[in-house]
Amino acid sequence: MTTVIVHSWAPFRVCLYILPLALNKILVIEDERDMANAISEALALHGYSVVCAESAETGEDMLHAHHFDLILLDIRLPGMDGFEMCRNIRNRDDRVPVIMLTACGDEFDRVFGLEIGADDYLIKPFSLRELIARIKVRLRRSEHQPSATKSLSFGELRIDLKNSRVFLKEHPVALTTSEFGILKLLVEERPYALSRETLLQRVWGYSYYPNLRIVDNHILNLRKKLESDPRQPSLIVTRHGAGYCFAG
Repeated sequence: MTTVIVHSWAPFRVCLYILPLALNKILVIEDERDMANAISEALALHGYSVVCAESAETGEDMLHAHHFDLILLDIRLPGMDGFEMCRNIRNRDDRVPVIMLTACGDEFDRVFGLEIGADDYLIKPFSLRELIARIKVRLRRSEHQPSATKSLSFGELRIDLKNSRVFLKEHPVALTTSEFGILKLLVEERPYALSRETLLQRVWGYSYYPNLRIVDNHILNLRKKLESDPRQPSLIVTRHGAGYCFAG
């Protein structure tokens, strides 16, 4: 049986949907109560333990007090917006998956969210079935640990496959789960180029996505973090007509 505990105080409200032996704990930061309740109830029915907060400030309090396996983050929030919240999350934790929710289909919002560290986004209105599917993909990707124990070195770049960490000149580089997934896949498949469709399917788990720029923006972020000159990349290069490949 699902236990529902509701704590209410102005101006914030936090709902806890707690299932016995829940496999994953999800934080939902959404100021629309009907939307938050629908998401929370759907997640609880699928076996997740859910905490929902109506503001970024309350969400940050929850993050300081608890560990979460995934965060659903609305962009348009009262006070601190979802973009600033996403930055704060990434400053503390570069591994927890973040899926941004937006009522605006504007490409700028979607691309900007990905650039500051979000792993995925959904445009409202969306189906709860699609939301659950994307959550499962993100959790599966973040929980997967490579079986190899080796580290790979390419000049000043070192990739620790076992612990999913990357070092440049022996300094740790903060990569999101999706960014590390792309880098690992390109390294494993070198010297072959992988198309955006292949990366989308193997990193995100989608066979179709309406905008392939999600891949391009993650590649751009990787180049900014790893390349000495992102405008003339030497590690992650573009093979025109084929896709991206690792040339380190």
